[in-house]
Amino acid sequence: MTITTPIVINTLTILYLDYCDKKNICIDNIEFTSADKKQSFTVKHKKVILSLVIVPALLFFVITSLLVDSSIVRAVNDTHNNFKIMAHRGYRNAGVENSLEAIEGAINANADFAEIDVLQTKDNKLIVIHDTNLKRLAKKNVNVYDLTLDEIKTLQTSQNGFVSKIPTLDEVLKLSKGRIKLNIELKLHGYENNFVDDFLNILNENDFYNECIVQSTNYNILKEVNKKAPKLTVGYIVVAGIPNVEFMDIDFLSVEESIISNKLIMACRLFNKDIYVWTANTLTSIEEYYYMGVDGVITDEVKAARELIDSISKDNFQFQLNDLIQSFI
Repeated sequence: MTITTPIVINTLTILYLDYCDKKNICIDNIEFTSADKKQSFTVKHKKVILSLVIVPALLFFVITSLLVDSSIVRAVNDTHNNFKIMAHRGYRNAGVENSLEAIEGAINANADFAEIDVLQTKDNKLIVIHDTNLKRLAKKNVNVYDLTLDEIKTLQTSQNGFVSKIPTLDEVLKLSKGRIKLNIELKLHGYENNFVDDFLNILNENDFYNECIVQSTNYNILKEVNKKAPKLTVGYIVVAGIPNVEFMDIDFLSVEESIISNKLIMACRLFNKDIYVWTANTLTSIEEYYYMGVDGVITDEVKAARELIDSISKDNFQFQLNDLIQSFI
């Protein structure tokens, strides 16, 4: 206002003098002395003053306006960039679940996270596999806790026409580093030894603390992780029932589809905890969860989910930006 008001007044005055009936302009007959007729300092040096004061002021006004506009755009855009697409056990359209190929597929499908499962072998090595028994994927009726890592590496897994090997956690972290974040589920079979310490050591070795979140159905193991690595983001997997969110020392809930409700979402918001839904595999349900206000979904349909959310976010961004602009007009 300070800058533009004098300019507007001056412009209006010039327009008035150009278009008015000059015969009717009343100017008092004033006797000017020679001293009055001398040009003032401002008049004599008006070009210098314009270049040193007015022009910089106008530039400042323009630049400030652009910065404000860009910050508004970023603020509106950020509200739609928080919804996370997590690839369930990697992207199973690209490889066997939890395999390196599935993680690579999640990266190529632009997932925000790859959700993986970690179990401990007989010789205390951490591998990425969902099932304690390997019959489903490796066609061997053996348990992870009865096999060493070397024995597991001899097995071949197959699923949906893909074949692969069971990777170690270290291998998955090295593949994912700087390319995709991981949602790591710590799974227990009851024969663990120094599980949490081994897990945290691998994260440390790969400098992966800021590139993952950790979840489990076992609240005690989450408390142990929280105690030993308080900077890690940890979450409780809800399979049944409604948890007492206010009493849980966690950062997020990972909730099965049948349990999700507006009440649970509101409880998470009230106590500043994120909430994710699994396993959301239809576009209708993913869109519904988006508008319910969850923070993301764990899904097998990564590519379709990514396209849907990007489309919704773009439409909502344009709508909210227009609405924001109208509020200033």
